[in-house]
Amino acid sequence: GAARLHFEVTQENHLKWPIGDLCLLLASSLALFTLVLPALQRPAALQHRIRVGNQLLEDEKLALKKEINDRLEAEKMLERSHRLLDSIFEHIPGMIVLKRASDRRIVRVNRSGEAIFGRSRQALLGRSNDEIYAPALAVRLNQSDEQVLKSPEPIELPVEQYVMPGNQPRWISVRKMALTGESGSPEYILEFGRDITEQEQLDLRLREHLHFLEQLIDAIPSPLFFKDSKGRYLSVNQAFERYIGIDRETLIGKTVFDISPANLARIYNRSDMDLLAAGGTQTYESSVVDGDGNKRDVIFHKAVFHQSDGDKGGIVGILLDITDRKFAEHQVARLNRFLTVLSDVNECIVRTHRIDLLLTHVAELLCDSGSFPLAWIQLGEQESWLRRDR
Repeated sequence: GAARLHFEVTQENHLKWPIGDLCLLLASSLALFTLVLPALQRPAALQHRIRVGNQLLEDEKLALKKEINDRLEAEKMLERSHRLLDSIFEHIPGMIVLKRASDRRIVRVNRSGEAIFGRSRQALLGRSNDEIYAPALAVRLNQSDEQVLKSPEPIELPVEQYVMPGNQPRWISVRKMALTGESGSPEYILEFGRDITEQEQLDLRLREHLHFLEQLIDAIPSPLFFKDSKGRYLSVNQAFERYIGIDRETLIGKTVFDISPANLARIYNRSDMDLLAAGGTQTYESSVVDGDGNKRDVIFHKAVFHQSDGDKGGIVGILLDITDRKFAEHQVARLNRFLTVLSDVNECIVRTHRIDLLLTHVAELLCDSGSFPLAWIQLGEQESWLRRDR
């Protein structure tokens, strides 16, 4: 605090000071006050500085404590992240292999990788392609490692059968990519692999089944075709190719309007649309122009086929050429008609005794019952009777 020095000068009768001494005493007192005043003020300033210093120390202590807590929390989060990444790495349903770019040796592999390789990770860590795979496969994988280290983009390897000593062959799909470090140069090679052995075996069985169906369809002697719900040809058999005179590759994607005369195409298309709308099967007689340009009589047998979800997928149909049968039927009918007319003529000869009436009746029988457009009859030297069909 502040100090005050109070002087009082009284004049007493019994003591008399010289003026010079009084001035000296006053000057000494002022000098003493000047020296004592800073000393009296120093404790307050010191206390203030101490309080300020303590506050600064307290602030630094709190800041340090907060920094320590933040670091501990960050370390915990980092540890949780590592555990999460490790768990994801281990449980991803596919092979993951991490190799050093410098020597191409495995530094990490997950559980799926162990299952695909058929070996424990202890037996895989530190190994190279040459030490794991068959020689020919190892050479191709080494080449792909070199390629991925030079490529900024991941590369997809062709699906291949991996043959590893002591294990059953497996069909594996592999994708590789290079992981770069802070310098920008590749440090690791990351491989993702999927075991598609079951899928490949299923595809093989499906291909064999499809090949069998194609052979079966081509073995059918009658022309057979498949169309989608829009009337476009999906496939045909060899008999259809020969019958129409157009190869399968050209027919696929075409419609009846692309390969048939307009009048016949309209009939085919209307029948197809009616069948798709009604479902079930359809049979009708029509005509087809074959590859030689001849008009043939056929019977269409069609049915709607469905997709796996139950929707209508299109039409399957087969042609039955009845041209020869119809010609034979026509010949038989003509012969039967001729025999019937001969029988009627014989009966007329027996019943009719007049020559002129006989010729008239026979001509009428030939034109009416026999459906001949023209009848010319001559009996010996008699005149001919000529009749035209109405």
